[in-house]
Amino acid sequence: MCRFVLPDIAIPVGIVVAILLIALTAPRGGLPLWMRLWLNLRGAILLAAAENPSGMAAEVAKLLSLPTDTAVLDGNRLFAPPAGLVEVDLSEWVTFARARDLDRGDGLVFVGSPLEEEAL
Repeated sequence: MCRFVLPDIAIPVGIVVAILLIALTAPRGGLPLWMRLWLNLRGAILLAAAENPSGMAAEVAKLLSLPTDTAVLDGNRLFAPPAGLVEVDLSEWVTFARARDLDRGDGLVFVGSPLEEEAL
């Protein structure tokens, strides 16, 4: 379209668009830049809406269907153990301070009760 409207700047606009395309799609940390920018904006809107539920950010969050209750962390729910958690019996585990202890069988063993001493 730029070629027909402004033919003199079609090539510079094409170069700028190509550079922006490469920069916005380059992954960093597993996510492309455009997605990180979008998630940053989404997070900022969520936090602002949670801080002021009657403000403009809350209206934008409602418009974008963003749940503002996820911005408030409840420690009891966040650190709750999974349902049906089985108690771990540490007496079945052997801990090694160094990797070379694994070869010799020397490790710190957790036991359920004190061991009985044997007479020498």
